Amino acid sequence: MKIVHSYNKKNGVTYVYEVLESHYNLGKKRSESKRRLIGKLDENGNVISTGKRGPQRQQNDVSGDSIDTLKEALRQVELSKKEQDLQTQKLRSRLSDYLVQEQKQWNMINDLATRKVKELSALLSEI
Repeated sequence: MKIVHSYNKKNGVTYVYEVLESHYNLGKKRSESKRRLIGKLDENGNVISTGKRGPQRQQNDVSGDSIDTLKEALRQVELSKKEQDLQTQKLRSRLSDYLVQEQKQWNMINDLATRKVKELSALLSEI
């Protein structure tokens, strides 16, 4: 099988393919080929396998120090979340109090308006 290099201008990477089959397409008047990706070229010209058949991804080696650091970071996040939850509860309580106050004020305004309408109706009926 033939090996072909193809340069991608968008990302600047050269890919390496294995040509499986080639033929000339009379309708399109050009040659076509079926290819299988082998990998991509690094800066030294070595082929780096890609895809499922490529090299296994390296597992992160987590040391004891980094585990302690991660645990501390997690603890800080949990504390921050607790503080946010408390702040949210306080704000909801304040909002509820404001809504109750607003409802009382609207009721007072409605009562006052009702009384004024009755007074005006009484005055108009006297005239």
